Amino acid sequence: MKRNFILVAIFLLVIIGITTIQTSHSISEEQSLTVEENGIVYIDKLTDVLEVEGATELSKPQIKELEINNISAKVSNPGDFISYEFSFINDTNNNITIKDIEKNIECSSSSLEEEVVKEICSNISLDLIYSNDSLKEVEAKDLIFANSENQITMNLIYNNSPSSPEDIDLEVKNASIKIVY
Repeated sequence: MKRNFILVAIFLLVIIGITTIQTSHSISEEQSLTVEENGIVYIDKLTDVLEVEGATELSKPQIKELEINNISAKVSNPGDFISYEFSFINDTNNNITIKDIEKNIECSSSSLEEEVVKEICSNISLDLIYSNDSLKEVEAKDLIFANSENQITMNLIYNNSPSSPEDIDLEVKNASIKIVY
């Protein structure tokens, strides 16, 4: 009886050991796949200001993984803009699809009321456009081919609308854009 108990205990320990090894192995595979995929789809080669029309760069944007942040400029009139170019690189062996493009724009002014700043800020856009011949806007659901490098132009624009005042002092600070795939 004691011998059967020992055999059952050994059998259970072996089963638990095998299950633990298999579980930790599958977790390691999933983790390495995630790290590998996130590590080889990235933004790189952000240029200095490409083109400016009426806007003034307040600070150079920074790249952090798949996000460009600290986009800051001063605008005064509708049509003012500032442009940068960067590379969106898919260094994997798989095509990927852009799921979302998250944009954040914050505005401030020392000479305008808060309500006016909010209204004007709604006329500020942050657009991404493929720099190739198509000049197509980068959108969710776009397919990015495996082992490719896409040149993208990023434009911060004070858009013209009937309510867009002229000769203002508006700062767009800490704007950011993130590509989610």
